Amino acid sequence: MGTADKYRNYRGPEDLPGTLRPKDCAEYTGTNVQKWYEIFKRDDFNSIKLGQRWIVTKEEFLKWLKKQGEKSNIRNSFIS
Repeated sequence: MGTADKYRNYRGPEDLPGTLRPKDCAEYTGTNVQKWYEIFKRDDFNSIKLGQRWIVTKEEFLKWLKKQGEKSNIRNSFIS
């Protein structure tokens, strides 16, 4: 598998799958995957753990991102 095959190219919310893992969130936002594992464990992030895998729905992820942008008064370019 080449380097290009390791990463998805999420151009916008419509490109995201219905459920996301920390890796998907990191790739979409261009941030560190380890930070996303920390976020997935937070009470204010509506994720679930199935066995050893953390997941969140696309809708909950986008809602959370929007809320974070509103809290910090930063324009969130990840939400359409």
